[in-house]
Amino acid sequence: ETVPDEPQTPEETEETEGKNVYLCMLASDGGTVEALLDELDRKGDKAAFFCTEEFLTQEGGLLRRMMATGQAVGLAVDASDPERSVTEQLLAANELLYQATCTKTRLVILENEEGQGLQEAERAGYRCVTADLDRSAYALKGTSAADSLLRRITARRGSVTVWLGERIDATGLRAFLEAAEDAEDRCLAITETT
Repeated sequence: ETVPDEPQTPEETEETEGKNVYLCMLASDGGTVEALLDELDRKGDKAAFFCTEEFLTQEGGLLRRMMATGQAVGLAVDASDPERSVTEQLLAANELLYQATCTKTRLVILENEEGQGLQEAERAGYRCVTADLDRSAYALKGTSAADSLLRRITARRGSVTVWLGERIDATGLRAFLEAAEDAEDRCLAITETT
């Protein structure tokens, strides 16, 4: 006697189709960012780079490359800066981005945020990204770290936004992108409406 297969639940269907993964990284060092862009380009994957003011000042070529290849560009500001408000920092950073690329962004990562900076940025019309997984304390610099990150992502339901900070290198990113591809996950660039 043949027993018909049980229908899949939506959760099972979602898992077998893979997830949308939104990798978010801090762009502070040009050499590191260039190597990360090489890996993303090689695999056809996307991510978001949140740029410091120093990076925005010095790396116009990389900023234009990010834009041309479909990577997301955001701003990284320090909400605890005693000299300038969050809004002042965002305006200055967006002006630097405009000088390099003739575009501006509303995507923001606030570092050292304790609540007030978030409200200030949102009132000014910015989209503050909050990660589902904050992995900035863990370096993504090899296969074991990539496997660990993928396990964390797989344990979550639906799309996952991951904040990697700046403790990432090309080897770790390559290992993660390959593992994510094997798991049928898609690495996408976060947008203002994601």
